[in-house]
Amino acid sequence: MTTMRWFGGQVGSGHDDPAVPQGCRMITAGRAPLWSVGQWTPAEIRAAATPRRRVTVFGPCAVTEHELRRLAADGVTDSVLTAFAGSYTVVESTTNSTVVFTDPGHAQPIYTATSADGVVWGSSALALAALTGATPDTAWLASMLLAPQHPESLAGRSAFTGVTAIPPGSRLILVGGARPQVRAAWQPEPAKTDMTEGATRLRAALAAAVAVRISSSQVPSADCSGGLDSTTLALLSAAQLGDGRSVHAVTVHPAGTTSGGDMDYATMAARTRPELRHLLCPLDSCHLPYSRMTELTPATDEPAPTTVTIARAVAEFDLLRQVGSDCHLTGDGGDTLLGGHPAHLADLVRVRRVGLFCRHATGWARLHRTPVWPLVAEALRHQRRPRSQPPPWSTPLARQLVTQTTTTAVPAQGQVELGTLKTVAAIQTIGRTARSDLQVAEHYGLRVHNPFTDPQVISAAVAVPTWLRGSPYRYKPLLTTAMADLLPKPIATRRTKGDFTPDHYLGLRANSDVLRHLADGRLAERGLVDPDRLRRLLDQAALGLPVTFSAFEPVLAAEIWLRAIETTPATARWQPNTVMRRTAL
Repeated sequence: MTTMRWFGGQVGSGHDDPAVPQGCRMITAGRAPLWSVGQWTPAEIRAAATPRRRVTVFGPCAVTEHELRRLAADGVTDSVLTAFAGSYTVVESTTNSTVVFTDPGHAQPIYTATSADGVVWGSSALALAALTGATPDTAWLASMLLAPQHPESLAGRSAFTGVTAIPPGSRLILVGGARPQVRAAWQPEPAKTDMTEGATRLRAALAAAVAVRISSSQVPSADCSGGLDSTTLALLSAAQLGDGRSVHAVTVHPAGTTSGGDMDYATMAARTRPELRHLLCPLDSCHLPYSRMTELTPATDEPAPTTVTIARAVAEFDLLRQVGSDCHLTGDGGDTLLGGHPAHLADLVRVRRVGLFCRHATGWARLHRTPVWPLVAEALRHQRRPRSQPPPWSTPLARQLVTQTTTTAVPAQGQVELGTLKTVAAIQTIGRTARSDLQVAEHYGLRVHNPFTDPQVISAAVAVPTWLRGSPYRYKPLLTTAMADLLPKPIATRRTKGDFTPDHYLGLRANSDVLRHLADGRLAERGLVDPDRLRRLLDQAALGLPVTFSAFEPVLAAEIWLRAIETTPATARWQPNTVMRRTAL
């Protein structure tokens, strides 16, 4: 297994030799050192310097050497956050100060903490917690579990006490001896793009996002589930390859099933281009959801969504390692960014599109199998959805720890639409939580990328009005328009996905004893979970009664995460900077 990859630095309080993580690679030294930890390729860390400043870019980024030198010569402005394809963090360093421009998609979260030597910052909350001795934050866990649809309840906090989360799309200013300053550096603009122009922009942004990854990859791979998002990325990858290279298109499927449903669509996509090599990943009963969670899940920055399906994920990681994949693309975030958000009904009220409002309200109600009038009333009141009922496993303490905003006015004319604001907040949550999934993949030796959380891709999508990019009557119209010449027609017109619900019920029954034991775990000890109520909920699900899996799966992931944190050796340790030999990029 590999060492966790992260980068960071420190701005000291006057010490000439602040401590740094053991085993790191020093990028700059002095009073504002900068470092990386783990294995990074030259394309993932690039820098340029002048006598006045140094600019370092972490992550996949399409910036050219000339552009990088211009940034070092002229200084970095907020526009850098969306200037280039990719998902990256830009750091501007001087003698005793550091400015960090954080990724608007939140796929590279940035955190800060205070040590004896000053303020330390980095791309891993787990690493900073290990450096400073921070422990899991009970209040953060309560907010994450009880208010997942309200990311504002987690603002400024990480999963560890004393470790601060910097908002995505921000400028973090660190100067020796001063308190950190955070300023907003990016926000979505009011949507003014029509469908045709928006589709063109989205196509270009996704193509560039894919290109910046596979350009430095020797053996690229991509998910190929037969759905719109993963198929788009797989086909874009194949379209950009040359020199006889190929992309491994991976389809996960039940062992013994080679046709029907998703398999037919995936096979159709894989046969579209000769550059695609269809790679099948068969799963059997040992890969069911909830299997081997405590055994396979490593410690991460926060509970990883992939925890409940970790056995399936590890099977795919093993297969990809066997073929030598060094860059794997997934469609995570595509549903959130391009699937539409019912909050756009309030936007239709604001722009007085009465006919379209009525059609969409009826369509969303049918799609979600809910009455139409609550949706209409909500939009007319210009409010968010009412607060949901507390989950059955929660305790009074858990509910007391959660601070949650429940209403907000629809923006005025000319301002960013409510549907766009909600979409951006949701995709940023996807980016942040997916980072933990990527850490799981890195633990197993695989590099995973989610292009749908790239800033340029997000900007291209939300430039189109909310009621155009998502509709209850047409599935992902912006994406299918953008990829009309790329996607096979049966896939482009597909409105459904494979249903994994039976697998989850089977997994619940197969792992019932282990799951019941988890109810009396670390969350119960912290007073956040009523173990008896959680066991009853798990028992009902194991019996096959209708349940909402999201009512308890995050609880299981959080419980596994707390146990992994306890049993994992310290991710990072301090050591004097003087023992490190500076290595120039």
